[in-house]
Amino acid sequence: MDPLAKKPRLLLIEDNPDTRHIYKDVFEREGFEVLQAEDGEKGLSYAQATLPDVILLDLMLPKLSGFNLLKRLRSQAETQNIPVMIFSALADSFDRKKAAELGVTEYSVKAFNPPKQVVSRVRALLSRLEGQAASGGAAASFTTALKDASLDAPRLQAETGLSDGFYCPECRAEVILAMLSDPTRTPGHWFAAHLVCSGCQRNF
Repeated sequence: MDPLAKKPRLLLIEDNPDTRHIYKDVFEREGFEVLQAEDGEKGLSYAQATLPDVILLDLMLPKLSGFNLLKRLRSQAETQNIPVMIFSALADSFDRKKAAELGVTEYSVKAFNPPKQVVSRVRALLSRLEGQAASGGAAASFTTALKDASLDAPRLQAETGLSDGFYCPECRAEVILAMLSDPTRTPGHWFAAHLVCSGCQRNF
């Protein structure tokens, strides 16, 4: 990493001190500046005061829940565009839907995403947002279902280890194809694509 480059600032909002220590250590070793808050009220205050580049947010927090914190962030002009990745033990589809309705940027289930993978997802998120800003706006995103009997489906399943069809081996939710348009490539319609579980958000 360029020692003169500005470190991305991450606000880690998590009530478990052991989890905070682990994630702080991993992100700092990867070149991030890490701020920490152990409850929702302090997390909101830090977000408003420091305007971090990205927020890593647990849902089950004392004083102010992650859902209510996210709602407050999205309701205030100075914080409404800060990207927020939820990392939570809650994997229920209701929780993911509620987070999406409140404006979460990404959702990560702790059990399926070890710290280094969370770092990779945060870096990819920031790179994607930087690319969108450079191109003058948000890139269009799409999701589509996959069919077991179609064309190269068996080869794709073998390549990705999905031996039981396009279903997540962890939570059994459907695995879908997520696509983000790439406006930098022409002619035609180009996309960056990856397989992701529609339930726990695990990537394949």
